[in-house]
Amino acid sequence: MRSTTAVCCAVAAAALLATAGCGGTTHHAAGDRHTAAAPAKGAAKDTGTTPPAGDSAARAALTAAAKLAESKKSADITQTMDLYGKRTSAKGSYTWGTGEARSDTMVDAAKLGFQKLVHTDQIEARQIGTATYYRIDPQPSGPLQGRHWLRIDLSAYLGAAAANTDAEDAAKGDPAVALRRLAASTDLRTVGPATVDGRRTTHYRGHVPASAAMKKQGLVEPPLEDVWLTPDGTLVRVRQDVSSVITTLDFTSFGGVKEIAVPPGWDTADRTDEVAAQRQKALHPSTPGATS
Repeated sequence: MRSTTAVCCAVAAAALLATAGCGGTTHHAAGDRHTAAAPAKGAAKDTGTTPPAGDSAARAALTAAAKLAESKKSADITQTMDLYGKRTSAKGSYTWGTGEARSDTMVDAAKLGFQKLVHTDQIEARQIGTATYYRIDPQPSGPLQGRHWLRIDLSAYLGAAAANTDAEDAAKGDPAVALRRLAASTDLRTVGPATVDGRRTTHYRGHVPASAAMKKQGLVEPPLEDVWLTPDGTLVRVRQDVSSVITTLDFTSFGGVKEIAVPPGWDTADRTDEVAAQRQKALHPSTPGATS
């Protein structure tokens, strides 16, 4: 599955760019703080007991679900992320059958600080590898003049090395990866029966290894990952908790490969360098009287 770290960084990068004046709204710079997040909308209701850790039945169920997921190439998704005490939701499609994970979703423009760049409340966001492309209205002047797309690469937030490592993970990014990762957890357990948006599921939980991208941010503690499966092994929900940043991904249907195209370069304004510069300023504010 596409790394939830990439999604968190994309939102943080958008906030930094907004602070620089492209979006019209000031947000806290990424890495400033984390606050406890509220449960996601439509949170699953667990009704079962908790068997001992390392439940072999849970491992078998997740392994079987991974094999089932491998036969699919796309899904309709709803994603909710609680970051810095604010909730951002996205809805659209996700595909992993083209050599790298890609998604095409609609996001609340104001939550990203991009409300002045579009004439509607929602902004289209295409996640392709480590880059996020935002569809914007052509601006009359400035760095976005005449362009319909704004591009921000994950390297602006993590640096090239970590971003490339995350890209390697993204290239393998089908849901089976998340299922196998949890199946290998040393503290895997079955939480119990749960109802997710009216669907009967079984809830599994365990800690998984931190990715290179997470470690780059200083998040070395293993993330807590939760998965919900239907009785036939269909993936319904994946949730990951990384330092109180909670990302929930709901799958409503699966299908074949969906085409999610890379926007044309001539119509795209790449602001990766600007975001990287803004992040450096946020992390290393200038000392009064210092000279360069």
